[in-house]
Amino acid sequence: MNITTRALSAQDYAAWRIVWQQYLDFYQTELDEATTLGTWERLLQPEHSQMLGLGVFVDDKLAGFTHLVFHPNTWSTEPCCYLEDLCVDAQVRGLGLGRALIAAAKAAAIAQQCCRLYWVTARDNHTAQILYDKVAEQTEFIQYRIGL
Repeated sequence: MNITTRALSAQDYAAWRIVWQQYLDFYQTELDEATTLGTWERLLQPEHSQMLGLGVFVDDKLAGFTHLVFHPNTWSTEPCCYLEDLCVDAQVRGLGLGRALIAAAKAAAIAQQCCRLYWVTARDNHTAQILYDKVAEQTEFIQYRIGL
């Protein structure tokens, strides 16, 4: 089995769409088609959108993704990298693909000279937290949100 990571490209859309739907289903979320297509387009144009999509591939088949957002911040002169989404196809979990995606995200953040890579997850996503506790430090912050 050959596991690789790389930036997503246009030919990955069909496979990405399947895993994207798994991700939305996991979070019990529905998005309109325009949002999904807009997300895909921004992921492929990091120079314009400050977003980057990375894929993990098993034997050249897309098996998962992470979506990164690069942004400035007030606590450093370097940008931050927000790991907004991470999902591995349910059929191939347990192979270290999530860890590979986080390593690829870290490498991308370093390449962009970011001061930190960070993310949030659902409080009840205990399976993901087992991995996250091994590769990162959990902070004391709690996220609040106002939908606009």
